[in-house]
Amino acid sequence: MIIKKNKLNKKGIAGIEILTISLTVLILTIIFMFIILNSVKKEKYNALKKDVLILENSIDLYSLDNDIKSMSLKELTDRNLISKIKNPFYKSGSNKYCDLYNSKIVVNENNSITSILKCGEYLIKKEKTNDKATIYKVSNWNEKNGNTEEILYNYSINGEDYFENYYNKEVFIYLFNKENIREYTDIESIQAEYEVKNKVFYRNEEKVTEL
Repeated sequence: MIIKKNKLNKKGIAGIEILTISLTVLILTIIFMFIILNSVKKEKYNALKKDVLILENSIDLYSLDNDIKSMSLKELTDRNLISKIKNPFYKSGSNKYCDLYNSKIVVNENNSITSILKCGEYLIKKEKTNDKATIYKVSNWNEKNGNTEEILYNYSINGEDYFENYYNKEVFIYLFNKENIREYTDIESIQAEYEVKNKVFYRNEEKVTEL
């Protein structure tokens, strides 16, 4: 009986050792995967910062020569000032390129430049006078809720919205002029001749990192 008991004890100890080793391997695997995923995400953040620098530099000479105050990525690409920017967060089912309509450059009163680039569900903001850039995770615009709001525009013909989507002021004016072969520079001038519509849209912006 004593011999049998010792055999059972040895089997029990062996089982515990195997379980301990298995748990250790599992924990190490999880830690290793976490490190890899963080490394991949950091690489994508760095790629996003490189892309916003390309956007930042695309308008320098053009803006000074043409007194541009703001220009969307859509207009920049149409004017061949920049190529479409690939989305570093691209995955199956998402957009291959960064958002043409929600990415833009703003030339401030002192000629400093603010660059905003949206790629998938991430958005990066950078001031040219600052080496640092801030990355946010953002949702899509909606009419219900969010911690950020903006007035977006459209216009109607015979009571129907002309554009499928509503756009920020700069994009709307650009698309309207392009569609109607006009050269309006402000919303008020368009409103004097057309039925311009606007709505308040919301989205969530959550700061992810600064780099």
